[in-house]
Amino acid sequence: MLTVTGQPQNKKANFNAAQTSFNDGTITEPVTKDEVKAYCKLSTGTTEDTLIDIFITAARRQCEEYSGISFIPRTVTAIITNLCGGIFLPYGPTGAITSVTDSEGTVLVADEGYTIRGTTWKQLLTPLQDGLTVVYAAGYANGSLPTELKLAILQQVFYLYENRGEVSSVTRTGIPTETTLSPQAKSTLRRLKRV
Repeated sequence: MLTVTGQPQNKKANFNAAQTSFNDGTITEPVTKDEVKAYCKLSTGTTEDTLIDIFITAARRQCEEYSGISFIPRTVTAIITNLCGGIFLPYGPTGAITSVTDSEGTVLVADEGYTIRGTTWKQLLTPLQDGLTVVYAAGYANGSLPTELKLAILQQVFYLYENRGEVSSVTRTGIPTETTLSPQAKSTLRRLKRV
């Protein structure tokens, strides 16, 4: 289970998840090793296959984190603040809502205790509360990731492969920051970004 914390904010999308966790189950990465080798122009019998697999997973996660989009099918548990109503559920596209629980542990019933708007990128309209826990299915089905998102993963894998061992940026105090997206992947994802 991967947990992402923080409070991402965006004026375009009313998105405020204090904590989001993923139950990914068995993962089928949306990009294959052969696609990476073709994109990066690597020989087909490379001895770095294990490294490529690691880069594929890391690149997908980095692209997901930057874009706020689930590239793979998963169950998301988000603890959210919906004081103004209309919060978008993070890491869509959003499928079925499994449960909505208030901060006191009461499970809310659809259309009575909570209301949802939207189909692909769902918004929680009510209740207007803090500390709501929403559990739902999210992500693209295996084999259905849009081409632009797949391209962003390939761009990021290439960047990680070419820049392994290098630090992408350093703060004024000389402390390395976390690895960032390649300019190419960032450009591809920028217009699709949800957070």
